[in-house]
Order: sequence, then C-alpha cells, then structure tokens
Amino acid sequence: MHFMNFSVSTKLAIASGISLLLVAGMVANEHFSSASLEQAYADALRQQKVVENATAGATAIRKAEVAMRDTRLAGTTAQVQGSLGQLLGAASDGRERMEAARRLSTDPASQERMDKVAAMFDEFATRSTALATVRNEYLNQQTVLTEAAGRWNKGWEQLEATLGYTTIDNREDVESNLREGGRLFMDARNAFWDLMTSGNMQLERRMNQLILTAMASIRQAKMGLADTAVSGAIDQLLTAVGSFKTGMEASVKAWKAANETVTTGLVPLGKQIDEILPQIAAAAEQSAEAGVAHATAQMTRTAGIRFAVGAVAFVIL
Repeated sequence: MHFMNFSVSTKLAIASGISLLLVAGMVANEHFSSASLEQAYADALRQQKVVENATAGATAIRKAEVAMRDTRLAGTTAQVQGSLGQLLGAASDGRERMEAARRLSTDPASQERMDKVAAMFDEFATRSTALATVRNEYLNQQTVLTEAAGRWNKGWEQLEATLGYTTIDNREDVESNLREGGRLFMDARNAFWDLMTSGNMQLERRMNQLILTAMASIRQAKMGLADTAVSGAIDQLLTAVGSFKTGMEASVKAWKAANETVTTGLVPLGKQIDEILPQIAAAAEQSAEAGVAHATAQMTRTAGIRFAVGAVAFVIL
C-alpha cells in the first residue's frame, strides 16, 4: 500500500519513529564527534608541549656551547670548574627536556629522535668533562713554565755574577756558547707561545729544535770547565731549560687534546643536536595540525548529518 494512503495518525507515528531513530543517530554522532574534537585538541596541546621542549633543548645546547667555549679559554682552574658546572647543567637540562618530550609523544620516529638527542646530551657532558681535565692540565703546566722561567732568570743572574769575579781559560768560548744557548732558549719560548696563539703546528717542530739546540749550546759551555761555581751556575740553567721543555711538551699535548675534544667531539655533537631538534618540533606541529584538521572535518560531517536529518524529517512530514 502506498505511504500516502495511510491515515494521518499512522503517518505521524511512522514519522515520529523514524525521527527518533535519526535523532538518536545524530546525538550519538554528535557525542563521538565532540569527544574526537576534545581528544584532538588535547593531543594538540601535548604536541605543543613537545615543541616547547624541543625549543628548550635548542636553548640548552646553545648554553652548553657557550660554556664549552668558556671552559676552553678559562685562565684558571677555578674558572674551568665554574664553566664546566654551567655546561653540565645545560646538558642535564637538555636531557630532561628530551625525556619530558618523549613522555608526551606518540610518534615512534620522534621518540627515537628524542632518545638519540638525550644520549647526545649525555655524551656532550662526558666529553666536556674530558675537556675540563685537559684544560686544567694545560693551566697546571703554565705554573711549571713560569717557575722554570724564574729559575732561568735567577740562574742567569748568578752565572753573570760568578763570571764577573772568576778567571777561566776559555772565557770567550764559554760566554759565546752561553749567549747562543740563551738566545735559542728565548726563541724556543717565543715559538711555543706563537704556537699556542696561532695554532700553526709547524711551530712545534721549530720549538723542539730550538730548545734542544739551546741545551746543547749550554752543555758545550760547561765542557772543560774546572771552576765549580761557574759549572754549578750552568747546571741551574740546564735544569731550568729541562723543566721548561717538560712543561712545554705537556702543555702542547694538553692543548692538542683540548682541540681534538672540541673539533672531533663537541662541535659535531652540537651540530647533530641542532639538526634533530627541529625535526622533532616539525613532526609534533604536523601531528597537531593533522589531528585538529581531522576533528574539524568530523564536525563538518556532523553538521551535514544534522541537515540530512532535518531534510528527511521534512519529507516524511
């Protein structure tokens, strides 16, 4: 029987039943859509926290790199300890930021990046501690060099005073060798400081040659001397030059180790962290945008369903 032949009461009953079903479906769809939208915005807020932690991680590595520079250039062991403390604090903060971001993230690829960056912050701290150790060694050797230079000056003054009242047969040869040894020693010291300031590694070989030749000249001055006072004064010079040589070699070794730690360890680590953190932030932003877009689309579909329900009800009635 055709629907239009039904009585008005029958039509109303059928329309009411269909309308109730449609409204129930619409209410259910509305509920799930609202829940989906709420979840999407909650996820977006979490992803925003991930972005904030990634940004804070970038700030942490900047602070760590500044502290690394201060550690490398520190002029006292106290300054080394102070800058190292700042560096370790920044590295620890960077790791904590990555751990916080990981707890908020649901993206396996991003979590892997966060774990990697956290491990890099740990390695940055470890290598920075090594940098502080060799910097302290370098600074300790500067004390050795200063003391050796002081002994040289004192020994030279004593030698000049001794030669002033002592009669020796080969004075001209002795004084010539001593002057040559003193000049070479000064040149070796200058080459050392030039190496430390310029980083020109060719100066290391020249520095070593100069100080060895200086010691040979001073020893030559001592050969054949019968006067024990002059011989003793020359021994003080040789001791001073030997101490300076030891301190100089140890300083260069520590300086090289510091440079290697920075150039092959800390700088590359900082660059890698800088490269990965934007990837973490970008992935979080994309995830948040995609979630909100999906929820918005679902709300649009809900509005369409409402319209459809109204249209059906109108046709029925």
